[in-house]
Amino acid sequence: MSSSSAPGSGVATSLAVGAVVGGVAGATCVAVAQLAGSLRATGRGRVLLRWLLAACLAWTLLPGVLTGSAVAGAMRLGIVPEAISDSAVPMVLAHVSRCLFLPVMVGIWLAAGEARGVADSRRLDGATGPVAWARTALPAALGPSIAVGLACMCLSVHEIESSLQVQSPGIDHLAQRLLQWLHYEQTSELSAAGVLLLGLGVVGSALAVLLSRRPRKRTPGTAHR
Repeated sequence: MSSSSAPGSGVATSLAVGAVVGGVAGATCVAVAQLAGSLRATGRGRVLLRWLLAACLAWTLLPGVLTGSAVAGAMRLGIVPEAISDSAVPMVLAHVSRCLFLPVMVGIWLAAGEARGVADSRRLDGATGPVAWARTALPAALGPSIAVGLACMCLSVHEIESSLQVQSPGIDHLAQRLLQWLHYEQTSELSAAGVLLLGLGVVGSALAVLLSRRPRKRTPGTAHR
């Protein structure tokens, strides 16, 4: 690649990968919230959730180079089709692994913050499955889950360490461009990329804060107090 590439090179790929990572993170948050909510309704699974959260935290704290190397090594085992290993899928997996703690933590928090009466009603009715949870708890979980997706998208766009370990030939990415511009001391391109990342972070953070505000529901009998 030429060292004089425009600052916009690789941005589209980075945003596309980030969007997929954000979608996976948001879906993971919803899934964990449903699992934790169902376990809470049945009164079981606290130890499982604690171990899940601890494992995700430990994995997130690993250096990005190790995470990327682990994903790249898994892609070279011979059981993954080349069409997948040579695509952006390994990068998506590496980025999701890097920020997995966030959707898991928020999902458990959403389940813990659910009104006890709602969870007890599901347990008494014997409706502890995904459908019953979606009808009663999903609306309140959507906003924070989307906020988690936006946050993970921002984290994905400027993820450098793991990206370089799994980046396939022919796939351009902003992480490689940033290192290239640093190596050749191309300050103008670095400044433009910095403004882009800063703007994306500010907008994403603002949207995440707005979406993470869950509506407060009044419990029965509080209206006349």
